[in-house]
Amino acid sequence: MYFTAKARYNHRSFDDNPDGLKLVWLPKEDGKHIPCLLYRDSNFADKKVIVYFHGSYEDLGWEGMTDDIVEMAHMWRMSVLCVEYPGYGLNFNRGIATPADIKLDACKVINYLRYDLGLRGKDIILMGRSLGTGVALHCSIAMDEQPCALIIVSPFTSIRDVVKDKNSCVGSLLTKQHFNSGSIIQYIQSPLYIVHGMLDPLVLV
Repeated sequence: MYFTAKARYNHRSFDDNPDGLKLVWLPKEDGKHIPCLLYRDSNFADKKVIVYFHGSYEDLGWEGMTDDIVEMAHMWRMSVLCVEYPGYGLNFNRGIATPADIKLDACKVINYLRYDLGLRGKDIILMGRSLGTGVALHCSIAMDEQPCALIIVSPFTSIRDVVKDKNSCVGSLLTKQHFNSGSIIQYIQSPLYIVHGMLDPLVLV
């Protein structure tokens, strides 16, 4: 479920991007930075921002990522901030990605928006796809103010259940219970929108 291949982008990939996308670096307490892809349009009246968490086989340079971000922004007329996971792309993390590190960096991005930029919970919409749904749900219950809304696309109940659904009972027993969305979703208080294709080959509906 965790993809840490060679980055599909570099520090200059989004320079002079024709769509206006920018690679931004949000600070962490340890002096390091989290790469994020930002789309903003001064014509958008709404100051809300969609914080997007991508799927497991993607990074900020994944083909189609830029189109998805721009389409989301114009559909809802809001800024979109796509977060890179540790171990993915240019978010170097000893070459590995762990659930704990992914959750930690995601929450640091939310805290930066909340406390450094002064956004309220009502100004933030959390959105995740596939692996990102577990990240979005975790951030939602970790926030001191509930987000405006939560959108999850192709969600799963847990990583262990995904392995089990693929007819691997032994594998499910050996897989730790990461991103246990099925248990924590009951604590979500914000408006929740779930989107899932009926023919998804990986995560069964």
